[in-house]
Amino acid sequence: MSQTELAEELQQLIDRNQQLEFCCRFREFVQSLHIWDTLVFAQCCNLYVNNRDDHIGWHDIEILFDDEWAARCEKDALLARYNELFDLNILGNAPDSGMFGSREAFRLTGKTKTTLFSEILIQLQSPRSRRELIIASSLTPKKLWFNPGEQAKIDRLRLLLEAERFNAVRQRLQQSGMRQGFACLFYGSPGTGKTESVYQLARQSGRDIMQVDISETKSMWFGESEKRIKEIFDRYRGYVRDCDPAPTLLFNEADAVLSCRRTTTGGSLDQTENAMQNILLQEIERLDGILIATTNLTQNLDPAFDRRFPYKIKFCRPAFETRRAIWQTMLPSLKITEVEELSRMFDLSGGQIENVIRKYTADYLLTMEPNVEQNASLLDSLYLYCREELHYDSASRKRIGY
Repeated sequence: MSQTELAEELQQLIDRNQQLEFCCRFREFVQSLHIWDTLVFAQCCNLYVNNRDDHIGWHDIEILFDDEWAARCEKDALLARYNELFDLNILGNAPDSGMFGSREAFRLTGKTKTTLFSEILIQLQSPRSRRELIIASSLTPKKLWFNPGEQAKIDRLRLLLEAERFNAVRQRLQQSGMRQGFACLFYGSPGTGKTESVYQLARQSGRDIMQVDISETKSMWFGESEKRIKEIFDRYRGYVRDCDPAPTLLFNEADAVLSCRRTTTGGSLDQTENAMQNILLQEIERLDGILIATTNLTQNLDPAFDRRFPYKIKFCRPAFETRRAIWQTMLPSLKITEVEELSRMFDLSGGQIENVIRKYTADYLLTMEPNVEQNASLLDSLYLYCREELHYDSASRKRIGY
C-alpha cells in the first residue's frame, strides 16, 4: 500500500482501540505531527515492542515510503535533527560504539517509552533488565586491605546496605519527611580500591550494579546530553521498582560530571555542561535508591555536589602495615623480611602492588627461570617492577577528557 493508505489504516486502528492506553497516548503524541513523522514514530514503536530494537536505522524506516521525494525529505530532516520528533523529545539518537550518538541511528526516548508502554513496560523490561546490570552473584570475591579508618567506614556502609537494615532506615527517613536515597562518594588516589570496593559491597549485599559509562552522557548534539542523564535515572528508577533488593547506581570516574560548573556563559559547551550538572543535582536530590560515585580529582568537585553526598569515604594510599598485609596476601612465597623491606622502600597503592605482582608472574611464566635462582630472581625482579611503577606514577601527566 502507499504511504497515504498506510497512514489512513494506522489512524483507523488507533481510533478503534481507544480502550488501550497505548492508543490514547499515541494519539496525543501525533496531534501536531506531519503524516510522515507519524509513520516513522509508529514504526519505531513497532520495532521496539516486537523486536526489542533500540537502534533503528534508516533502512528500517524507508520501507514506509513509496514516494522517493518524500523519503528523501524525511531522511534529510531526521539526519539533521530538524524534525518535530526530536523537538518534542519523542526520538533521540541511539549511541554508537563510541562516546557520541550516531547521526544515522534512532531510538525512542525513555520518557516516550514510559508514557506509551505503561501496560507492557514490566514485560518489556523483565527479559532485558539484567542485561544492563552487573549481577552481584557473578562478582568474584576479593580480599581488600585498607587503613583502619577507611576499613571502619566501609564496614559501616556494608552493614547499612544489607537489605533489612537499609529498608528500616528508609522507612524511618520517610516517616521523618527526609530524602530516602543514599548517595555515596568514594574519592582518593588511583589504585586505592574505590571501584573494587563498590563491587565487593554489591556482592556482599546481593545488590546488582547499574554501571554508567560517563562517556555515554556526552553527545555532539546540543541538548542530547541532558536527555541522556535523565534517561539514565529513568532506567534506574525502573530497576529500583522491579528489583529486590534495589541495585546500586555506579558513576565510575565521575570527575567529568561532578566538576565545578563553568562560570563563562558565551559558549554552547559551557551551557551544555552546566545544564547537565543542574539535571544531575536534581536527580540526586530526588534519588530513591543507592548511588555511588568514584573520583580521583576531589579538588575540582563542585560544592553543590559535595552537599548531595552525605556519605564520603576517602581512600588513602596504604600505610606501611597495610602494604605489608597486601604483599603477604598476594605473594605468600615472600619471606617476612622481604615483605617488610618492600613495604618500607616502596610507597605503592594496592593497585600498584597488584600490577607489580601480575607483571612478575607473567614474566616468570615466560622465562621459567631455574628454581635454584628463584628467590634471588624474585626479589630483584620485584625491585625493578616497583621502581618502574613509581616512576610512571610520579611522571607528570594531565588528565585527558572533559
